[in-house]
Amino acid sequence: MKRFWMIVFALAASALGPLHARASTVNCNTAGQTITAAINALAPAAGYQTINVSGKCVENVYVPPNLSVNLVAATGTTLTPATATNLTISVNGKLMVSNLTIATGSNTGIYVYQGGFVNVQGGTIAGAGEGLEAAELGHALIQNVVFSTTGTNSAINTWSFGTVEIDGISNFQGRNGTTITDAKGGGINCSSGFVLLNTFGDGTVVLTGNATTGISLNNGCNLNITGGSALKPVTIEKTGISGNYSVALQINGGTAILSDLHIVDNTYIGIDAVEGASVQIAGHGTEITGNTGQAIVADQNAVVHIVPWNGVNAISNPSGNTNPLFNCYQGGKIYVDQIANTITPAPTSADIGCLTVGGP
Repeated sequence: MKRFWMIVFALAASALGPLHARASTVNCNTAGQTITAAINALAPAAGYQTINVSGKCVENVYVPPNLSVNLVAATGTTLTPATATNLTISVNGKLMVSNLTIATGSNTGIYVYQGGFVNVQGGTIAGAGEGLEAAELGHALIQNVVFSTTGTNSAINTWSFGTVEIDGISNFQGRNGTTITDAKGGGINCSSGFVLLNTFGDGTVVLTGNATTGISLNNGCNLNITGGSALKPVTIEKTGISGNYSVALQINGGTAILSDLHIVDNTYIGIDAVEGASVQIAGHGTEITGNTGQAIVADQNAVVHIVPWNGVNAISNPSGNTNPLFNCYQGGKIYVDQIANTITPAPTSADIGCLTVGGP
């Protein structure tokens, strides 16, 4: 009879698949307990293996390519690099991390590379270094995270075909969106790869107070900004330092599709498209207002096309600003199919600048 029940249990286990491994627990305030030790104790397995972590962790963490780790932080848990000049977390496996406060040291808070994947949910990434970097086909999904990086690098950087998706989701992990602030080197920099900013429900994505650019794209980078199903805003605001050249969104040879994007109250230019960039501003209530320079500039054969897709674009200068809304240089072009129901308020002759009505 005993053998019979052993066989039944074995058959049931086989039908259900491998049993889930028990989650491990790390309290970094207890001597000898570290995230690194917990990761090193894992064997490759199907699905993510959970590590519950608490306390003040001081270490540099690495997730290897053969592991998928779910790092769940208790309230108040912090991770500071033991060696400040090295990466705080490096990932070329798979990592989900939630509610963790990560210090960048002087290097980078999270570096995902060589096809690795990281999903950062809630929590904070702060310090004098770079917040997050995706490179060499690395993929980062960022959901309701606060970035507060004060160094000269950008808060988020992607290169060598890295991908960064930033989501704002209502009431997710105790927050209503993602915020990127204070970076002297700019909020997001993309040398090559793909950047997607997306909002759902009442969540938002806000880039505020970054010194040189809100978002900077170079040739080989694609940007897609959308308000999601509920049409909530992605906002770039308060970029720049008074008297300095700064651009809220600079597209240098890249490609961008923009909808429900709010570019407001920035020092100098709202959108600067240069060196053959291709930009479509696709309605959904896109707003480019209150910026002290031109709303949109097209330079060096760049093309910007403004279309009335499911909403009217609000484009205006702040009161007393004498700059034309639209400027073109060296073969750059800015097109709009029609003014009515596409741009409000309708630009005056002084504001219209180089805008061509009627499409390319």
